Amino acid sequence: MPDTSFEYLLPATAGNILRVSRISSQVSSLFQNTGVKFGAEYRGTAFNYKPGDTICASRAGTVFECIDTVKTPEKTETVFIRGRNRVSIEHKDGTLATYAILSPIKLLVQPGDEVFPGQPLAVFGTNGEKYMVLFSTYYLDEKKLLTDNSYDDTRPVHFIYMPTHFYADENDRVTKLRVMQQYTVQHPKEIIAAEMNKKEKKKFGYQ
Repeated sequence: MPDTSFEYLLPATAGNILRVSRISSQVSSLFQNTGVKFGAEYRGTAFNYKPGDTICASRAGTVFECIDTVKTPEKTETVFIRGRNRVSIEHKDGTLATYAILSPIKLLVQPGDEVFPGQPLAVFGTNGEKYMVLFSTYYLDEKKLLTDNSYDDTRPVHFIYMPTHFYADENDRVTKLRVMQQYTVQHPKEIIAAEMNKKEKKKFGYQ
């Protein structure tokens, strides 16, 4: 079980203001036709942006998927279908994060890139109608993987949704965000450097 108290940055540039939106508690359509099966309802946190805003990494990791092929603006706030634009990142503890995006974007990263918290991932265009990101974290349930008696080459892989705790401010370090409330994005150096090694801290000036 990964550390559920880990602090994530809000996924935008420092100083920007994000509003948390209400979404459906079950949006498994994001993984339609992929063979992925979740052990619980798939959930996430939805953020409202403005045209031209930058989507930033909430945690360090390796980019393993990037899609920016959807150029038609999305009108709904609740449906994040499999074909939406998105960036997916694997963290050092094995958890995975998906930034599912409503609106055309310009990607700033590609698969294989190593990213740190606060690093730009993509920029929203200005021809959309809804500028939103559904951020979700999940991990492979190894117990289910090992006890799955129906194992074969086409067997679904089991993932478990993991609630994400975001840094809001110095007085409320690990926060469960409230729907319809606005939050000012901050990039504390200690969170950005939390998963850096000594060489990386020296390179980026966090020693």
